Amino acid sequence: MADIKLPQAFVTQMEGLLGNDYAQFETALLRPSKRSIRLHPHKWNQSLGLKQVPWYKHGYWLNEDATVTYDPLFHAGTYYVQEASSMFLAQLLEAVIQDKEELTILDLCAAPGGKSTLICDVLNEKHLLVSNEVIKTRVNILDENLLKWGYNNVIVTHNDPADFDRLGTFFDIIVVDAPCSGEGMFRKDPAAISEWDEAHVELCCSRQKRILSDIWQALKPGGILIYSTCTFNREENEHNMRWMQQEYQAEGIELNIPAFEGVETSMESGIPFYRFYPHKVNGEGFFASVIRKPETAEWTNHTGKREKWSKDRKVQQKQAIPDIAKNILTKENSYVFLHKEEFRCFSQTFKDALEQISMCLKIYRAGTPLGIVKSKDFLPDMAAALSIHLNRELFTCIDLTYDEAIKYLSKEEFTLTQESSGWNIMCYNGVPLGWIKALPNRFNNYFPAEWRIRNQWDGMSKRFRIGE
Repeated sequence: MADIKLPQAFVTQMEGLLGNDYAQFETALLRPSKRSIRLHPHKWNQSLGLKQVPWYKHGYWLNEDATVTYDPLFHAGTYYVQEASSMFLAQLLEAVIQDKEELTILDLCAAPGGKSTLICDVLNEKHLLVSNEVIKTRVNILDENLLKWGYNNVIVTHNDPADFDRLGTFFDIIVVDAPCSGEGMFRKDPAAISEWDEAHVELCCSRQKRILSDIWQALKPGGILIYSTCTFNREENEHNMRWMQQEYQAEGIELNIPAFEGVETSMESGIPFYRFYPHKVNGEGFFASVIRKPETAEWTNHTGKREKWSKDRKVQQKQAIPDIAKNILTKENSYVFLHKEEFRCFSQTFKDALEQISMCLKIYRAGTPLGIVKSKDFLPDMAAALSIHLNRELFTCIDLTYDEAIKYLSKEEFTLTQESSGWNIMCYNGVPLGWIKALPNRFNNYFPAEWRIRNQWDGMSKRFRIGE
């Protein structure tokens, strides 16, 4: 990127923000970024031998720029490739959640799922996550990543921020990782440089205010809003938080978060701000802040009905639930229901919340899909295989070699030396990858075709694998 010229207006802006530090900032911005991953705490607990991200215990920097496509454990949801700076969200969540129970959390701008999967790791089973994406074409990848991450207390929705007004004051915590001008991602996405200008910053700032204004109603009095961007300018960051303070009486909140080298912290009018610059931390540009809705704010709790989910589900619930659907997950305090033709498992604690959400919003998926009945045979869903609650005692688990695992994930033919009749779980290094069904003379590969590895390793690019 050394030959890329930064816009002069951006240079002037950053010189004003950084002063004498600007030269170091520009040098860092034009260097290649370093990739980082976040381990799934319930799927992998072995040492990696990699440098740990200081502000997140399960985050690690990769030693080299290598592809993860040919690591079976990546496809199993054992880790997520995520920018290190954005993992700081875990510190903010842990500081505001503490020991609170039965919380409802909204990740408003969730695709492709990095922050939602991180939120899942911070929450416990008495917390509900609603993961929302407004852009229809991005909902599929959000859902795929959350299914691979394997938690049960998740609802995926596809709605505009204004739609949440139908719920009334519903959420205890709302995370808004707002669409922004992307200044902090210039070195990862050079195209963002050519798209940047002051008018674009102004447009982003206006859109962010609309999003914040639309979603504020859905936050309970005393509730917490965590706001973040991957940009540097104050208009999209501090100024938006001050605007919320002036327009909606948003309150600052004091957080007990350790100091981390290179992470800039400040407090303005009682509101905490956290800034990440590429010349100070090993990560991309990132901004975060936390505000609280006043306890005295008006409380409304109305439901603008949208569909007949509840009625349809009660009719379908009359169908008998197969024993395998009841036992495929070892998940306490949950219930199994039938949605259309698919059996799903969801938290009993948030059964009423699901009913309310379903009458107000477009639900893409709720809970863990378990499978369907076809010709009297139960076909288990991929999500059940990747769930952290999978009941392995019901099935034969077959640990594949690396080559076998790649062929399985590519849906290519290969031979198994071990199998039991019926449904088997394919594993790699002990981590489930998906299902096969063994028949008398063959087996059927039930790895989803849309998830398969499409291109084989070319023998030239570097491969990254955590299991070695």
